Amino acid sequence: MPLTASPSEVTLHSLPAIVREQQLQPFNFYLEGALQKGIRHEGELYGLAHEFSLQSRLQAYHLAYGLAVKGVPVMITISETRYAVWVSLRSPIYQNLQAILQRQSAQLAA
Repeated sequence: MPLTASPSEVTLHSLPAIVREQQLQPFNFYLEGALQKGIRHEGELYGLAHEFSLQSRLQAYHLAYGLAVKGVPVMITISETRYAVWVSLRSPIYQNLQAILQRQSAQLAA
């Protein structure tokens, strides 16, 4: 499942929100045998999909944009040390996201 879209598929409401991380309410939750990081924003709960260094801003935006145009509720947070991409815990893709990201990384490396 590629996480890219053509410009004709993009609408303003599909763009991910960008929020300073310190403005959010962090929490931890247990899923599939591991402790996961989460945040709450505007009544929605999000799980951490991937974090990026400050130098990897473009990759963070690319991932979030690709998910958003597929209809996945997603947001980006910015802190002093990282960019983070978060996916709504209501989204069915959240539990499969790590496998999808690993497949894409392998395809890019090939």
